[in-house]
Amino acid sequence: MAMPLARAFGSLVGPLCAMTARRNLAPVAVGFASSASELVPSIAPGVSSQPSMLTPMPGVPTPPAYVPPATTPATETATLPNGVRIATENTDGPMIAAGIYADVGSMHEAPYQSGACHLLEKLAFKSTANRTHFRFVREMEAIGVGMAAAASREQLVFHADALRAFTPEVVEMLADAVVNPAFLPWEITAEVEKMKLELDDLDKNPHQQIIEGAHMAAFTGGLDKPLVAPRHQLDVLAKHPEIVAEFYQTNVCGKRIAFAASGASAGEMARLLEPTLGALPAGNPTPADGSAYVGGEVKTNAVGMGANVMLAFGCPGWRDVKGSVGVTVLNVLMGGGGSFSSGGPGKGMHSRLYKRVLQKNASIVNCSFVNSMFNTTGFAGILISSGETPASHLVDIASAELLELAKPGALTEEEVARAKASAISAVLFNLESKSIAAEDIGRQVLTYGAKKDLKEYVDAVNALTPKALQELAASMMKSTPTLVSYGDVADMPRLSMIESRFK
Repeated sequence: MAMPLARAFGSLVGPLCAMTARRNLAPVAVGFASSASELVPSIAPGVSSQPSMLTPMPGVPTPPAYVPPATTPATETATLPNGVRIATENTDGPMIAAGIYADVGSMHEAPYQSGACHLLEKLAFKSTANRTHFRFVREMEAIGVGMAAAASREQLVFHADALRAFTPEVVEMLADAVVNPAFLPWEITAEVEKMKLELDDLDKNPHQQIIEGAHMAAFTGGLDKPLVAPRHQLDVLAKHPEIVAEFYQTNVCGKRIAFAASGASAGEMARLLEPTLGALPAGNPTPADGSAYVGGEVKTNAVGMGANVMLAFGCPGWRDVKGSVGVTVLNVLMGGGGSFSSGGPGKGMHSRLYKRVLQKNASIVNCSFVNSMFNTTGFAGILISSGETPASHLVDIASAELLELAKPGALTEEEVARAKASAISAVLFNLESKSIAAEDIGRQVLTYGAKKDLKEYVDAVNALTPKALQELAASMMKSTPTLVSYGDVADMPRLSMIESRFK
């Protein structure tokens, strides 16, 4: 987005400079020297040759002060004939953030389609039936729109941010990318080659290896399918582009899509989307998957990568609002981070893992509370790493911290109040961003069927007590642990030994 801004600035400054040269205009006397070597304000002590910034300019009317709305804009909704759900909040400001959210993820892939969702993320905004990729990029540059796509195990997202004046163009481009992808063989081959390079980088990232391994160990059903395309599958996808096209046509349909926007009305969006996104076949609702948390173990020896361990347990999913809010507050309360952390919401000097682990163990480079939640299930636990401390000792530390969390009376009113305030503050702060607000609307529509009132979340957080959080942690630890290790982990104890500590 910097390129169009630079061009616009150049197109403005260039003619002005040329006009000054042709007309031999004298510099305006605003307290600056006329020599190029003296481009500094004249600010001698006690002397000012320019008016105060608070002084009104002669002949220039003063604009009225901005008056913010007295109430938060309501969530407006509409539904297209093919089942596409539209939800918007008509917030003030010169920008619009909009996105198309599909209830489609790697959990819906058949075995021979493994990696298709990952590849779809890379193919977003490539050639369509109406545009080449080159034209797509040039149109994005021309109006200064930022577009991005993201794939997960449950959902596929196409998102855009732009000036509100370009709303019709942005909505049409988003819809074209979703409704009319071309899936050209040479574009698929090019993206597959890039994905191979990303896998090379992934092999050097222990934490990403652990997170991906944890999902495959912790769940049964669709959630245990890999999100990152397996290396052996990439060449298959490149050789058979019809695989990704088939996956897309089977799963991306009207009844599995929500359109969300911050900075627009639902009626306006429905009018713009009717001839574009409304052209998708209605299809069928998202099929029931039956994924469940079961726990498990993954151990990968990689000499020279240090010891990296995750110990986690099953937790509630997003549709359990009370339970998922509790896990969110536990995440803030436990916090942690890298050994250099010194503050910030959810981590740093006031979190339990920073005070109890990082401050007392100089050899531990990272200790964080992590969670991964989906519609109906999830996991939460501790990820800990060190280049010196043995893996067996790291899992001892993680076990001790989780057992302490579940101990009656271990949590104080002060630390729980701080965690609750931080959680609420983080949500309110993030929702100041139209991009995050639009994403929140879209994902909630897919998860709950409607956008929930923010007050419901705030009330749920405020209702939590130390006893409630302790009981939530204790109930989580009744499930089978998920133990994932990567690196120098030859001394890791077996899962059964870890599980016996929590009985």
